[in-house]
Amino acid sequence: MTAKTTHQNILLSPQDNDRLANLCGLLDENLRQIESYMNVEISNRGNAFRIKGDKNNVPSTSNLIEKLYKISAYEELTPKQLHMYMNKTTNDITEKKDIDLDSENNEISIKVKKLTISPKCKSQELYIKGIFDNDLSFGVGSAGTGKTYLAVACAIYYLEKDLVKKIFLARPAIEAGEKLGFLPGDLSEKVNPYLQPIYDALYEIIGYERVTKLIE
Repeated sequence: MTAKTTHQNILLSPQDNDRLANLCGLLDENLRQIESYMNVEISNRGNAFRIKGDKNNVPSTSNLIEKLYKISAYEELTPKQLHMYMNKTTNDITEKKDIDLDSENNEISIKVKKLTISPKCKSQELYIKGIFDNDLSFGVGSAGTGKTYLAVACAIYYLEKDLVKKIFLARPAIEAGEKLGFLPGDLSEKVNPYLQPIYDALYEIIGYERVTKLIE
């Protein structure tokens, strides 16, 4: 916590145990995720919540919890959904954002452990936003436009934030000009050449050794 701390009490209404359970998550995992992201402390007894932390973060956290409680009436608050709502709520707290929006250039960037990845054009920016705002996204474009690389970067971001447990690699076994021909070996060895662009992106973003460990 910083030196300039404050606290705020909020009372969520109407009181609904099912909605509170949805908001807090199993063993309060949703509250812990909000605490970590917003750098605050959250305690509650029933529908009475107390938020303590930096004076710049407490009001935003209070507003976030109130919004999430309304949403909890009709939507399950999964870790991914929770993170999406936190990103939307905290656009004004740039020092806490891992997906940053530059207000002057309106550009978004993805921060992972080893590097920060920024879009090169408006289409790539919309592509990244589409991935983070939707459960399923389709990217259409010619080779070399960043479809695979940016999708892998988003997947790594979710993995590092513990929003997903695994990354599944999939690609149609269709040649895209490479003329692979007959491929010897077992199933894995036959499929790997088609997945090579994904592996290349993984190696660049998190390194060969870590990719190997994650696959094992």
